Amino acid sequence: MELTLPERGKPEGRLLIERGHIAGQGYRVKPEICGNPVCECRVFTLLCFPARGAAAPEPSVPLRLELDLERRVMVKPALLELSPAGTLARAVMEELTEEHWGYLWSYFLTLKILYTEHANLDELDTHFPPNAREGAMVGYYEILPFARPIRFNHEAHDWAFDDQYCLQPGCSCQAAVLECFQITPRPAGAAPAGPNISLRYYYDTQRFEVLETIGTDISAQVFLNAMRQTQPDFDTFLAKRHDQLRHLYRRFRQRQPAAKRAAASGPGGDADLVDEPAAPPARAIPKSGRNDPCPCGSGKKYKKCCGQG
Repeated sequence: MELTLPERGKPEGRLLIERGHIAGQGYRVKPEICGNPVCECRVFTLLCFPARGAAAPEPSVPLRLELDLERRVMVKPALLELSPAGTLARAVMEELTEEHWGYLWSYFLTLKILYTEHANLDELDTHFPPNAREGAMVGYYEILPFARPIRFNHEAHDWAFDDQYCLQPGCSCQAAVLECFQITPRPAGAAPAGPNISLRYYYDTQRFEVLETIGTDISAQVFLNAMRQTQPDFDTFLAKRHDQLRHLYRRFRQRQPAAKRAAASGPGGDADLVDEPAAPPARAIPKSGRNDPCPCGSGKKYKKCCGQG
């Protein structure tokens, strides 16, 4: 199967089936993904139009294929019925290779990163864990799962980092907990380990405290130096991410029902800012912690990738 998705400035890509009884059939394809940067769905839709001559009319309804990039299946089994869409769905599923799935994921992630970077923070329906008010650290990728992954290379090893912040109301700390994960190389068959080094970093003074090191001789200073080479404005970068999470968290608490705000107005309460989440909205609520997308950008959940061990 040949699959080419549209590049910048081009509205369509191309799909060519190479095997089976529809071998040689070509389609013009238009990709479609969820534009919500905080939605965790990984559904990639291909709108397929049979390739025809220039004089032929455009089909009013395209053949719609919905692929789950995480489970690597068609989202709607009904597409496998005896119909033009079902015929195409079976042919596509039979010919999709690891390379194709990787290509689709890379394209999907690129779009999601762009949506995240251009999102209006005041329009995002984010969800925060209830213990954030007590000072529990909240990861940037927990709230914005498709923010651009941050990676760097040190001594032929690829590393990724995860940043977490305190969002406790009234706290003005200027610190982040940084966790550094070694991505490669890894012995064959070995499960990915957890963070190799964790530290609390004060981005206003550049002071740091090592919290934990596991299975690595990389020092905190080497890690920070590598991060500054990757992200030259590292301190400003962290400060901006902290401010973004604080802004989103304030809006999250302000969206809580009036009854809960009133209940919090008693002794020690916060009359207009409450952390307990309201009833779940219609969309899927982003999960936190080990169920989040891995910050290394693999497309897997953290617990199934760098969080194993």
